[in-house]
Amino acid sequence: MIKGSIILSGERDSGKSTRLLNLFNKNKAKIKISGIITLPFIQKGVKIGYNALFLNRSRASKPVPFFRTRPFTGSTKWRIFFVDFGIFKKFGEIAEIRKSDLFLLDEVGPLELEEKKGFYPYLHEIYSNNRAVIAVVRPSLISGFLKEIGRFHHRS
Repeated sequence: MIKGSIILSGERDSGKSTRLLNLFNKNKAKIKISGIITLPFIQKGVKIGYNALFLNRSRASKPVPFFRTRPFTGSTKWRIFFVDFGIFKKFGEIAEIRKSDLFLLDEVGPLELEEKKGFYPYLHEIYSNNRAVIAVVRPSLISGFLKEIGRFHHRS
């Protein structure tokens, strides 16, 4: 089994999600990969938000609306964005979280670390299991993220 954790960080639009997607596509036939990848949603040549791609034991869902700069069906305003908070419930229902060789989490941000919402309720489950995790974290939030996962991350 693969073990360990990696934080993938970088500025907005620097290719972090693209790297995760490439990693998934290259390795999905070799290992069991679960998690979520967020992909830009572009309309008329302008990025207006992100879609979520759910990964469950190396199978990917169709992209679903996640964050937008404008309201969409099922969304709620959060700060300057509109978010489908139902995505997090669906994320929590990924049945194979514990059976994955690699878990991809794109991304942990202010919603999790400042407001303890979003993916936050699932961080303990993700990090307390013996698996490899790659989490995307904004540079300004790495310190807070390390402090938070340090509360329950067990090293072998």
